[in-house]
Order: sequence, then C-alpha cells, then structure tokens
Amino acid sequence: MSRVKKAVLVLLVAVALLLITMPVNASTTIGGGGEFFSGAEDELTLNLDLDHRKDIGDNWQYVFEGDLYYALEDGEAEENTLYTQFKLNKDLSEKSYFLSVLQVDYDEFRDYDIRTVFGAGYGRKLYRSDKWKISNEVSLAYLESDQTEVIIRNSLWIAYMLSDRISITNKALYESSKEMYVRIETELEYKVTDRFSLSIANEHTQDYETENILTFNFEVAL
Repeated sequence: MSRVKKAVLVLLVAVALLLITMPVNASTTIGGGGEFFSGAEDELTLNLDLDHRKDIGDNWQYVFEGDLYYALEDGEAEENTLYTQFKLNKDLSEKSYFLSVLQVDYDEFRDYDIRTVFGAGYGRKLYRSDKWKISNEVSLAYLESDQTEVIIRNSLWIAYMLSDRISITNKALYESSKEMYVRIETELEYKVTDRFSLSIANEHTQDYETENILTFNFEVAL
C-alpha cells in the first residue's frame, strides 16, 4: 500500500473514532478538502478541520480545535502539520470570561517538531450586532519548544456577515516568543444549508518560516 493510501486510511479511521466518541448534545463541525492524483507518482494535498464545543454547566464551556494539513508531491512529503488547541472558559459576565488554554502544534519539518503552550488569561466580547462579532483574548503562558520561556498571547477574532448565507471570518493569534509566532486564519464561507457549507480559506503562519496555505473546503455541522 502506498504512502498516500496509508495516510488516507489513517485519516478516515481517526475521523470515524472522533464521530463515535462525540457527545450528542455538543456543537461540532467537521470539514476539509484536498486533491488526489494517482499516476507515475502519487500526489496528495489534504486538510481536515474539527471544531467541537460544549457547555458543561455553571457557566463553564470547553472548546477544541484541530487543523491537519498534509502535502505529498512526487512521493515526498512537503508539508505535514497538525495544530490543536483546547480551551476551558468560565463566564464572568455577559461580555467577559476567564480562560485556560493548552495548544500543541506539530510540524515535521521544523527543527523541533512539537511546540506546546499552556496558559491562562482573560477574554472579552468587544462588539456584537446582527452583522459583526468581535472578541479578544489575552493570556500569560508557558512555552515549551526548542527552549522554555514565558510568553504573552493575544488572540483577536472578527466575523462579519455579508448576507444571511455569506460570512467572512478572521482569527489572528500572536505570541511574544523569542522566535515570533503568528497564525492568521481568514475564511470566506457560503452556507449552502443550515448544516453544510463551502469555503475558501487562507492560513498565514510566521515562526521558523513565513507561509501561506490556500484551501477550498467543505464543512458539516453534526
């Protein structure tokens, strides 16, 4: 079995296990996209996104995000990254909340493949209307990568509804590590139905290198 087919098989099994173990009363979306060509050489680009959140009572909520991107060309892997983040939030008021965060970022081609962040901070819903949603989070965190340090994280989230079915979202994360870390996700989404969407997204990252990944995706609300 080729490397491409093995990768696809492992991914499908992982998605099936996630769907089986998810609580039915939770809010979950899963999406992805990619291309596959089989010829003299296997070529594959694949991305998978998972967002899962659940209210657990007494104004507590947990949120999980996972983003996988894999690119294979001429039998050689060009990209292999996995970004995961788990947050536990506690509402302090209608507009503010306490948060704790655990973030694990894997990149096969970075000098150190695992980058781990653990921290706590404060979030605030800055503005809400029928068209706009703007929130910001600031936290103090412990970073473990090729070195250990204490950093400040700032995450700004902006969403704008162009119409009932079209929206644009921008999520910008900045971390004050010695090797600057920036992650900006911009997505234009068209809601085909209440549970199915199509989108075009760009992921901009700055750490050991600056990179932009443009993807065409689907999304299903479970």
